[in-house]
Amino acid sequence: MKQGKLAGLAGVLAMVAAAAHADVTLSLGQAGQGGTTVIQVHAGMARLSDTAASDYLVFFSRRPRLIQVDPDEGIYLEIDRQLLERQARLLADVRSTMEARLQEMRRQLDSLPPAQKRIVEQQMGDMLAPGESGDAVRPPPLSTRIQAHDEVAGIPCQRYEVYQGREPVSRLCLAKAADAGVSAADYHTLKAMMDFLGDLYARMGRMAPVTAAPGIMAAGGLEGIPVAVDDLREGRHYRLQAVGRKPLQDSLFSGYRTLRRSDLTALPAPDS
Repeated sequence: MKQGKLAGLAGVLAMVAAAAHADVTLSLGQAGQGGTTVIQVHAGMARLSDTAASDYLVFFSRRPRLIQVDPDEGIYLEIDRQLLERQARLLADVRSTMEARLQEMRRQLDSLPPAQKRIVEQQMGDMLAPGESGDAVRPPPLSTRIQAHDEVAGIPCQRYEVYQGREPVSRLCLAKAADAGVSAADYHTLKAMMDFLGDLYARMGRMAPVTAAPGIMAAGGLEGIPVAVDDLREGRHYRLQAVGRKPLQDSLFSGYRTLRRSDLTALPAPDS
């Protein structure tokens, strides 16, 4: 009798554990064009891919790191917090050095006779404009404005408009994890990936080795599952097409290990 009770308890615990870590696949398709963005979450890992491309991202939440995989080239790149900090410091040094050099060039330009100065300014164009070196690398911060409630694919969601500086760049509709059928554990993994990608872009801007897929970089610490994304810059419109709950294989998240590891291309030293 005691053994039967223990077996029953083990079964209940197994079902609870399975519910807490249930795999999920979110498919967001473009309206009448392009491929489908696929987000797969499994056991503390997330995979981000597009059916129109072969490359993909894998994120590990337990020791946060992002893997950019390029099967066509047979390589992958691993980015963790330590590497991100190192590259961010190097970028800051490069920006500081470039700005110092531009300031010296401006001083030299001001010492020229007016006619010669105009000729040099025409030749150099906007190269000597203040702040050019920093603005070209680091984008303005993202901010959000809350909009109305909505419903997408039968799922209630909250709409937001995302700005970069003063420019509107996207519109999102974010659903609560429970409303989208995503477990708390899987949402925690997905949110960790969003935060990591947002940090990567904020620190490195266009120098970042990867670009976040639509809806992944929700600004301002927004909470929720992206069920609708309007990319205002590219004119692309994504809508949630399906939520899958079939178990996912570990190989989806570990298959990149058969490829060759590549190092992040080093930035030029500040004094080069």
